[in-house]
Amino acid sequence: MMTSYRRILTALDRSPQAATVFAQSCALVQQSQADWQIAHCIPGSAQDDRIAQTSAMELDLALMVWESQQHQHQQQEAEAQRWLQDYGHQAQELGLNPHLCTGLGNPGPWICQVAKDWQADLIIIGRRGYQTVQEVLFGSVSNDVVHHAPCCVLVVQGKPWQPDQPLAVPTDKAVPVSVS
Repeated sequence: MMTSYRRILTALDRSPQAATVFAQSCALVQQSQADWQIAHCIPGSAQDDRIAQTSAMELDLALMVWESQQHQHQQQEAEAQRWLQDYGHQAQELGLNPHLCTGLGNPGPWICQVAKDWQADLIIIGRRGYQTVQEVLFGSVSNDVVHHAPCCVLVVQGKPWQPDQPLAVPTDKAVPVSVS
């Protein structure tokens, strides 16, 4: 018996794996006719508590750094929204109408909070295929989501990392997607 999902949250990062996660999501959303949200988290902190720990003499410098960080976060969010809109347009070409969501924070907890707030009953997320050592060094957002999500999680497997390959890191360019 197949479970019918009403609200599917797809968490995309800017890795080459995103195209595969998007394609899998399109197929499942079409099949289930669920409401769909595509989300992207910009890694970082929405607030920097270090300013509260500075002395009066350091305050001007701390405020300049904070303002610079805020400006950088705004630029990153605007770029992420444009990148996510490309996926939204591709989904619309398939007759799908996803909601798009970007935010700043720690990706694992952020994704779980978005799923909880939106009342998702399925999260679709990619996994880069890191082995144990790489996951310890670089962390695993998918592992964090699997263990803390308020709903079911579908993990789209990435290709296992090989020692002769460069490590996958998020890119600043959208990955072209074609879904058959």
